Amino acid sequence: MRPGRRGIQALEKPFQYRDLVTGGAGQRRAARKIRPVHYLAFVFVTAALAAAQFYFLPRNLGPLEFAGVVLGLSVIQGALQFGDLGSYNASLRAALPAQDRVELRESAVFLSSVVCLIGVVLGVLVGLTSNPMGWILAAGCATAFLLAPNKAHSSGAIQLGEERIATKHNLVWQNAPKLGSIVGSFGGSAVASMAGALVSAAFSYRLELPRFVSWRVLRTHAKVIIPGFVLSLSAFLMAWTDTYALSTVAGLEDAGQYQAVVRPLTGITYLYLPIVSLIQAAHNAGLKRRERRLMVVAVALGFLGAGAISGGMWLFGPTIWPEFEFALPVILACGFSASLFALCTVVGGQLTLRGKQGLAAGTTVLGALVLLGLSLVLIPRFGAFGAGLASASSWLFVTICHSAILAVVVLRQRAEKKEADESH
Repeated sequence: MRPGRRGIQALEKPFQYRDLVTGGAGQRRAARKIRPVHYLAFVFVTAALAAAQFYFLPRNLGPLEFAGVVLGLSVIQGALQFGDLGSYNASLRAALPAQDRVELRESAVFLSSVVCLIGVVLGVLVGLTSNPMGWILAAGCATAFLLAPNKAHSSGAIQLGEERIATKHNLVWQNAPKLGSIVGSFGGSAVASMAGALVSAAFSYRLELPRFVSWRVLRTHAKVIIPGFVLSLSAFLMAWTDTYALSTVAGLEDAGQYQAVVRPLTGITYLYLPIVSLIQAAHNAGLKRRERRLMVVAVALGFLGAGAISGGMWLFGPTIWPEFEFALPVILACGFSASLFALCTVVGGQLTLRGKQGLAAGTTVLGALVLLGLSLVLIPRFGAFGAGLASASSWLFVTICHSAILAVVVLRQRAEKKEADESH
């Protein structure tokens, strides 16, 4: 017996992306802040998996294969950045009507899914030519396809001020690829490691198909989507241009050596990025004092974490990963770059919260251009150290620009508020 129309809808509904704000669990509950013990548990699990990934991948794969899997993980990162159209675009734009932010999330999931599926097809076609990088690309795009709705749910929870639900979804999309890539790395190849990431993503969260978004919706929100896309693309280039340039100029093995220093330092993002989500939730809830405290904590964790990891690599890196080199100049340059990235993330988030995402995108694009130019100049002369210098210099440039713009914006807002108060 064939099901009626309602029956078909009931079968399809659980597999469609459904925004939390329009009809999820978050709407039926009062906004709840996350308890410190729960946040510490989240940080512990995320940091433990990140540390395991940084430990096992280089040891199991060696410099050449490690470079391949790192480039594959960059595909996942880039796709997910595109999927939220730049730093939780929908939830950050607090000045937008709530329904517009819902539509932005649905647009992000739809556009991200289309791009990921195109990437899967292209990757398979390249892989059939016996190029393993094609299979790496396909696995990375497929993994991001599975995780994009989960990341959007986190954004919806942030809009509701629901810190607990946001943290739960962050736990899934941030950690699913880590566990699988670790298990897969024991296969001894980058392709096996990326296949593991895909399998773990498939098992960690139910498949949610994107809702079709009409051209009218995309056109209506183009003024928000385009700056978000530019910011997302430029942020991706800021994170990976140095490695891509190094792999092109010096080869994949040198890029693997460089990433053996960079990857552990990216572990500090799992200390402060969850706090960035809490900063957004506090801002949306109007809790300014909590917002300021969280900003200080996020930046402090970034700098302290970068210092601790840099020191650990200098002391123990050659023992833990004997196939890799850990030169002190490279460690210092990369550690400084990681610290500035933490500061820039917090400041850039404040610009977006204040509706200045276009300016943030513009300065980040300039930073990406600076990074590309410096990489092409410094890498041929200094190798991995040149890549680290280029990265640190470009993040310093973007941080200064973002800070200057934020200072002007805050002063103007205070002046406008004072004038409004006096007029009353």
